[in-house]
Amino acid sequence: MRAFDLGTVVGFVQRVDGAVRAVSGTCTHQGCRLKLDAATGDLGCPCHTTVFAVSGELSQHQLPLAPRPLPAFAAREIDGVGQVHAPPHTI
Repeated sequence: MRAFDLGTVVGFVQRVDGAVRAVSGTCTHQGCRLKLDAATGDLGCPCHTTVFAVSGELSQHQLPLAPRPLPAFAAREIDGVGQVHAPPHTI
């Protein structure tokens, strides 16, 4: 699992069963930047106790309403290099 910052989006990318997968690094609750917990492999929000699995699924929260899962980004591997497609920046 590696963090990435493409300027318009931040996230985490990893190889799962030979395929490159990428998810957003921004909490879907308040937009805080997530941090990777190296010990558990989870993505935690520093703004509150919400935790996401590396797949982007919600693992735990203490909010009145559950946040949405993390969006996935299109990702691929070409010649051993992982590539993440950044969605176009909109204003």
